[in-house]
Amino acid sequence: MKLTCTQENFKKAIYSTERVVGKQITLPILENILLETDHGMLKIAATNLEIGVFLKIGAKIEEEGTITVPARLLSNFVNNLPADGTVALTVIDQTLHIESGSSKAQIKGLQAQDFPIIPEMEGEFLFSLPAQEMREAIPRLAMCVSMDSTR
Repeated sequence: MKLTCTQENFKKAIYSTERVVGKQITLPILENILLETDHGMLKIAATNLEIGVFLKIGAKIEEEGTITVPARLLSNFVNNLPADGTVALTVIDQTLHIESGSSKAQIKGLQAQDFPIIPEMEGEFLFSLPAQEMREAIPRLAMCVSMDSTR
């Protein structure tokens, strides 16, 4: 896999998907984010087997491929990148090479075949709720919200 994408889009996508990854997982693959090229786009996915999310961002793809890398490690690196413009990703021997400006990193990954399949939802919307109805419903439901962290 070899591609370049904008740093801003990559950072937002990693941040959004990384939040789904669990902290105390018994399966190591679930601590990872899937990076996969898909028809001129970079697909970024994560799951904890209860919730799954995937995003697609535009990318200039030179070589197709796929890999999974530790979510927290990738997120921490991407968040500390200086504002540049682009991020270059290359996969060589199950290692993700990241370059942005003068910053470089290598992150060892796992095979993408082990990553759980996230089913895609069919249809445009599950439901639609007008904004005015939502505004009216929130104050009525606020009394049901717990103020402590017990479940």
